[in-house]
Amino acid sequence: MTEAILPPDPLTRRRAELLVEEDRGNGIDYVEVDAADHSRLTVGLLRDLPAGADPFKLVSRPDQVLVKGGERIRGIRVVAVSVTDARTLLVRTDEPGDFSRYELELAVPDLDPVLRRIGFSFMATCPSDLDCRAPGPGPADPGGPEPLLDVTAKDFAGFRRMLLDLAAQRHPSLSDRHPADLAVTLLELLAFHADQLSYAQDAALLEGYLGLARRRVSVRRHVRLVDYALHQGRNAATAVHLAVTAPISVPRGTRLLTTIPNPLAGQTGAPPPGIRTELVDARALATPPLDGSVVFETAHKLTADPLGNTLHLHHWGEDSYWLPAGATTAWLWAEDPAHPATAAEPVLKAGDLLVLEQVRSPRTGLAADADPTARWVVRLTDVQPGSDPAYLPAVTKDPDGRVRLTGRTHDADPQLPLLAVRWAAAEAPDRPVCVRAVQTDGDVLEDVSLGRGNTVLADHGLTVDGIDVTPEGWDPTAAGPLGGPLDPRLRLPDAPLTHQAGAPDTERTDLSGGPQTAVPSLTVTARPRSGPPEVYSPVPDLFDSGPNDLHLVVEVDDTGHGLIRFGRPPLGRPPLQAQTFEARYRIGNSTAGNIGAEALAHIVLPDADAKRVQTVRNPVPATGGTEPESIEHARRLAPDAFRARQERAVTEQDAVDAVLRLPAVRAAVAALRWTGSWYTWLVSVLPVDPTALVDTGGSHQELSTALRAEVVAALDAVRLAGQDVDVRPPQFVAVELALHVCAAPGHSRAVLRRAVRDALIAGRLPGGRAGLLAGAALGFGRPLLLGEVYAAVAAVPGVDSVKALALRRYDAPDNGELAAGRLDVAPWQVLRLDDDPSLPEHGVLHLEIDGGTP
Repeated sequence: MTEAILPPDPLTRRRAELLVEEDRGNGIDYVEVDAADHSRLTVGLLRDLPAGADPFKLVSRPDQVLVKGGERIRGIRVVAVSVTDARTLLVRTDEPGDFSRYELELAVPDLDPVLRRIGFSFMATCPSDLDCRAPGPGPADPGGPEPLLDVTAKDFAGFRRMLLDLAAQRHPSLSDRHPADLAVTLLELLAFHADQLSYAQDAALLEGYLGLARRRVSVRRHVRLVDYALHQGRNAATAVHLAVTAPISVPRGTRLLTTIPNPLAGQTGAPPPGIRTELVDARALATPPLDGSVVFETAHKLTADPLGNTLHLHHWGEDSYWLPAGATTAWLWAEDPAHPATAAEPVLKAGDLLVLEQVRSPRTGLAADADPTARWVVRLTDVQPGSDPAYLPAVTKDPDGRVRLTGRTHDADPQLPLLAVRWAAAEAPDRPVCVRAVQTDGDVLEDVSLGRGNTVLADHGLTVDGIDVTPEGWDPTAAGPLGGPLDPRLRLPDAPLTHQAGAPDTERTDLSGGPQTAVPSLTVTARPRSGPPEVYSPVPDLFDSGPNDLHLVVEVDDTGHGLIRFGRPPLGRPPLQAQTFEARYRIGNSTAGNIGAEALAHIVLPDADAKRVQTVRNPVPATGGTEPESIEHARRLAPDAFRARQERAVTEQDAVDAVLRLPAVRAAVAALRWTGSWYTWLVSVLPVDPTALVDTGGSHQELSTALRAEVVAALDAVRLAGQDVDVRPPQFVAVELALHVCAAPGHSRAVLRRAVRDALIAGRLPGGRAGLLAGAALGFGRPLLLGEVYAAVAAVPGVDSVKALALRRYDAPDNGELAAGRLDVAPWQVLRLDDDPSLPEHGVLHLEIDGGTP
């Protein structure tokens, strides 16, 4: 049997609670109308009935139960009353009532005068769209007209004005609007809070659109959807040279500081180059005198040796000796501090860094006049020991500190030990390096330029380790808002987060690269209650993360602090069981680290090693520090990012663009051909480094294995499914060029011949530019114009006139190229003019020089 309950009048509900709580009497609690028979009413009481067979004499006198009211059906009588249980009566009426409201009353003096009656409806169980609750009284009328509210108020000033106007309307006595008045202060607090709420309401809408978003994190996520990466800048890097009195080991992450002018705690004088580790902790770096220092850290391990302090460039007995521009080889010998009168072989190996620097002027011989820009840092690719039989390993020092070698007189005498070092052409000096010079008075000036070993790469940033970043109130067992596990969102307490070249917590020997490739220097360790900890590393996004990859994404907010979020399967594995989170990160970024040369002066080492450090210096400025990209810049460029960089190769130009993104490729050409079963990309590339072309016999060359793999990987990322890749070397066309040059009066023909040759084929000219035909600089399908040749030669000082005598392909008859003033090649061919007498098939240059002096 389905029943419905009509609740009592709301005005009597509190009175019923009082009767029950204070045991003051009894009354009706509810009335139920039988859904099948509306003449059957169940009356529930607040408390138990008195003991006895006929409590309140209702069973024997049903006329004491009155049913009043009704519209169409009136005069309803109760014909029977029975007791169901200690608190329930069953009442039967002679007929059911209508839809109107009735009132049931128990005419018993012992019942509460208010709760002895209750309103109900015989049709309470029938479906109805109306609320069965009786309408209660409305709110009290405050009186007076409705306040005039400014619905356009959206900021603090608008809310403050509206509240003051409302206060004046409601409380005319509030006439003082002085800011110090307590009432005005309270109104301004309310206006401030309203301003914050209004901003949050607007932001919830604005952050959903790239053109309106204000938060950096929102803009980053928007532009990522169109394959545009909002970069966070990157830190600066430099090379640091150490001079030591005994061998020491410098681990990765060793701190380097700029000059500290004031004494450290517990000291009286300026700190030495080597500072003990215990004097430079995180607290000390935040207080004077260390708070003003810029902190760098070594990127890899270094073993410093006294034999790397000063390295001499061997001059081979020449009075004037220069390393030419673009040189990739030098011969070195070292000073041995333990035996000052004896030369030694330098302690260098492939992969070490070497600094070449001018230490005195080649004209005046003064250190103060040395060119501070004549400094280069190169990475050694090969070292070979050797010797010079013309000199002894004995050295003498002049009073001014210049070192001179002693000649060898007998065959039995020991020879000067040397070390031949080689570096990549990309790092070669862009101008000649003076080693030994002859001054105007005829004196020979030694050691104009020196080499420095014991060099380590360092970049800007201070490592902060073991920082607890567990969110407040974190509970790994709690459920998230969508019913799944709770998603931990971490925030780093320090800023700015370092973005560096290379992965964090790894040996890094290359600190180049732009801010787009910089990665956050951060790792997060999630420690569960039991089991091993899990170390999470940063990735740009989680699209390529697997379900078991411990990856995280760092987003930098508007204050420079890092916000960390984890993935969810199948894109990354979240730390579901982690109780605490510890972060290891670095702080220090952007252009703040672009310090000048000689700015770093201190290194932090254990006491024994710190005492062995003589000097700490960065011979070259720190570079690479870049400010984070502004959101306005990203907002302007991101909508066109997918047009600027095509991520698929459909046309031939798409394939060429994908290959040209590789730093090792100078030029490329591509074609898509049907090879009988599928389409194949035929790609030919011209490398930047000539050594990437490997001779395979005769005049044939192939690309190096490393470059070929790099090109194939670049094409695999953009080619369509079902297409193959075939990478080939360029097809070189040797050039035979003959010129007649007239030298201007007073110019040496020999010097002019070298200068003209360099202008055409030299790999490195002053200012960093290359010759017109150096290293096949023209590229694929690029013709050689005679006008370009005339312009390059005429720009050489001392050239009075120039005339071409021959222009053709080598070992081929003249095909009218000279008359036409150009030598054309096919799209897959590259012009080449090396002028190597051993390999004439690589191009020949004939020069006739007239006039001038011999």
